[in-house]
Amino acid sequence: MVVRQGGRWNVGSGFNIPIVGEPWIGEGYNISSVGPDMLALQPYSVGHLIDQNAKVWNEQLVRHLFVTETTQNILNTPLHQQVQMDKLIWKAEKNGCYSVRSAYPICIEDIINNDHLRKPGYWSGIWRLKLPPKVKNLMWRICRDCFHMLVKLQRRGVNFPSACVMCDEPHEDSYHILFIVRQPLMFGIRPMFGT
Repeated sequence: MVVRQGGRWNVGSGFNIPIVGEPWIGEGYNISSVGPDMLALQPYSVGHLIDQNAKVWNEQLVRHLFVTETTQNILNTPLHQQVQMDKLIWKAEKNGCYSVRSAYPICIEDIINNDHLRKPGYWSGIWRLKLPPKVKNLMWRICRDCFHMLVKLQRRGVNFPSACVMCDEPHEDSYHILFIVRQPLMFGIRPMFGT
């Protein structure tokens, strides 16, 4: 799955690459096979869109078959005279060879759905502040609500009372600890987390 997602065709003659459903346009985009017009193109290969003698795109045919944006992307896809064979290459590396180092970002950004981990905000701004790393880390954890408070543990199935050990409020969450129970913390009294 990862290799499939990170691959793209380096177009030679184009006769081994189907027009629809394969990543051959630009940096690895493909033409979706959805729609009646695209079904008609399924038997054809990318080689049918190329003037093989001059090794250039058949611009008139491309403009006739595709919408403006797709046409522009196809015409901007380079064709090199010295590349004769169609070759599937790794798009994340300049040399076209697979590496684990370049596969990791593809997994994180393209394949794995990590939308539930994303929170809106300018998080890189915190890391650019001229503060000690410990302070930046604390600020980031506060903003992202990363502390393991009793309420969070309870939500994750840990059978534990969620009452604050400092003041017996019914729910100990980040807001409560950082902003409500602040006076004892200001005087150096640390809460005792335990049974």
